[in-house]
Amino acid sequence: MGAVLLLDYAGVLHPDAVYRAPGGGVVLKRDGAALFEWAPLLVEALAPHPELRIILSTSWVHALGFEAARDALPESLRARVAGSTRDPFMAMARWKRMERGEQIRRYVEHHRLDNWIAVDDGVEHWPAEWESRLVRCHSDIGLAEPGKVQELMEALAR
Repeated sequence: MGAVLLLDYAGVLHPDAVYRAPGGGVVLKRDGAALFEWAPLLVEALAPHPELRIILSTSWVHALGFEAARDALPESLRARVAGSTRDPFMAMARWKRMERGEQIRRYVEHHRLDNWIAVDDGVEHWPAEWESRLVRCHSDIGLAEPGKVQELMEALAR
């Protein structure tokens, strides 16, 4: 598959105070914040890597479905999306209860990925041997945290 970025949304591309609205939409419950407000930072970090593909590891896939989750991204990122970590052969209820790190581990092993990193704010029980593959974001400021885009760019360069 080539180079892969496993991408979470909430806490990375915008603050994590995101909720499913009655009627199926998504709302960000934080004054002065906007959905995907930090997406341009990700676009900037990915620019030197045109071959890199995005795999969605966001809970938006569970809540809205793959297409709606993918289509919520700005076009420049949407065009890079090649799939999601969602296991289509596992019951959704079981998948949703699984830790994000376990979801990613299963995906990476199943697809035999060698060249990958994850960017996420909510990964618990992350394997120590994969620590260099995780760009861990603060839930409130995501990629806007000072130095975080540089950290991501350095991880991508490795």
